[in-house]
Amino acid sequence: MPTDFQASAEAFNPTAFSYGMTYERKLHFLQLIIDSGAQQQEIIEMYNKLFPDSEIVKAIKSNTE
Repeated sequence: MPTDFQASAEAFNPTAFSYGMTYERKLHFLQLIIDSGAQQQEIIEMYNKLFPDSEIVKAIKSNTE
């Protein structure tokens, strides 16, 4: 192993290799929930729990009020 292996391992940040939750991924996840047969209110509640700051949830809430 390289002599600097320990320093490299300690400096490893796995989040630097994550692409995060993009808008497209959120929509794909939302489509999976819809395809599962969940009811509208269940879908909104599940999505809101996972992505409370989502613009999608805000738009849905503003259209239902």
